[in-house]
Amino acid sequence: MPPVPPPSTQAVIELVRSTAARHGRRVEVDEDIGDDVTRAGMDGPTPAADAAFFSHEAFLEVSGVPPIAVEVGDRDDVVVTVDGVALDVPRDRVRDVLEAVWGGRAWVRDPAAPVLCVSVPGDETYTEAVLVWTPWLMRVARTRPSRLGALLRRLTGRDGGAR
Repeated sequence: MPPVPPPSTQAVIELVRSTAARHGRRVEVDEDIGDDVTRAGMDGPTPAADAAFFSHEAFLEVSGVPPIAVEVGDRDDVVVTVDGVALDVPRDRVRDVLEAVWGGRAWVRDPAAPVLCVSVPGDETYTEAVLVWTPWLMRVARTRPSRLGALLRRLTGRDGGAR
C-alpha cells in the first residue's frame, strides 16, 4: 500500500523535522501564510473559517552534508534540492528521498553527462542533471577510479598540458 501524502504544508514540515532529527540534523523553516493570490479579490475577502483558501508555503533548510533544501507549496509536488540539484518529488515521497540521501542510496551516474539519482523503496528513482560539481557530488559519483581521476584533472585544469 503506497504511503498517504501529507495533507498539508504543515504536515510536510513536521515530517522533514522528524526525519532530520533522527539523523541528528537541524531544520530552519521560513513560512509564508496568507490569502491565496488566485482567490483574493474574486469574491471579496476570504472567510477566516475557510482555511482551504489560505496558501501556506514553506522553505526548509536542513543542516549537514550534503546541503538539503525543501520547498513546499500548495501543489502536490515538493522540490527537494540536494547539493544544488533540484528534484520534483511527490509529497508522499519526501521522507523516502531524505532517508535515501542520508542512507547512501543517492549517487551520480555517468560523470561525463552527470545525473543525480536517488533510489527510494518501490523500485522508484528520482533523477536530475547535475550542472555544477561539488565535493559531495564527486564523492557519490559512480565510475571507475581511472575515469574519475581523468575527469577531475580535466575539471581542475591539472592535465599536464595534454589535450
